[in-house]
Amino acid sequence: MGNLAKRIKYYRTRKGVTQEYIALKLGIKASNYAKYESGDRTPREDTLLKIAQILSVSCDALENGVERSFVELLNRYIRISVLGDLDCFDAYYSDVIEDVDVYEIISDCFNGWHKKIKSDLPNLSERFLDEPDLLSMMELRTLYKKHFCDDHEMPSYDGSTATLDNGTFLKLMFCIAMSNYMTMTDSSNILSDVQEITDTELPDVEALQFFAVQWFVPYLAFVADAVELTQNTNIIDFEIAFLYNALTPPDDIDKPYDILEELEGMFDV
Repeated sequence: MGNLAKRIKYYRTRKGVTQEYIALKLGIKASNYAKYESGDRTPREDTLLKIAQILSVSCDALENGVERSFVELLNRYIRISVLGDLDCFDAYYSDVIEDVDVYEIISDCFNGWHKKIKSDLPNLSERFLDEPDLLSMMELRTLYKKHFCDDHEMPSYDGSTATLDNGTFLKLMFCIAMSNYMTMTDSSNILSDVQEITDTELPDVEALQFFAVQWFVPYLAFVADAVELTQNTNIIDFEIAFLYNALTPPDDIDKPYDILEELEGMFDV
């Protein structure tokens, strides 16, 4: 199934209508419409426009997906944040957290894993995820860099089981913590948090730059990479891309990690 086919199916499912309904609106057989969702046939430009109108989405969303513009938005925040622009972090809430549909998918993914970790590893969740702070997130980042490198071979997902290595799990933990932190705080709290852990009176610009480089930019980079890989506005696709095929959705896993004892020893909890 191609990316266009996946998007058409996704938006049709999200709208809650059947293939027969769309086919009736288009004036074609349901079997012919089904080929658009299977990827066996590509709709003509005028047909694609009609499908977009029926599904109440833009033609661009079907043709190109929202990934491209969303990644560009994240990259813009990466560039602005490292300049120490205080308004950047306040705008992030309205531009990304509140207004962008893709972020709901990302949040749902991270929230689902937070719930799973909270159930399976309550001590880790309490220490790092429930009320994250900069120090605990820095510890996760430090451990991630220690246990992961670019040439590390990621575990494969075979459709029934999942294995998480240390690097993958730490990356997931860090992003859940950052997602939670960014929804719990604002730019003034970020400033005070940075001042507290550095124990110095940094100018606002330098404090925000420090926060951006250590926490904000790595988080956005992880998310942007995954969104760019998914090529579809779909929570399962995002999750698989985010973890590079390392796991299945949380609800489908009885034992999501094979490294629990090692991780608990590593974190001394």
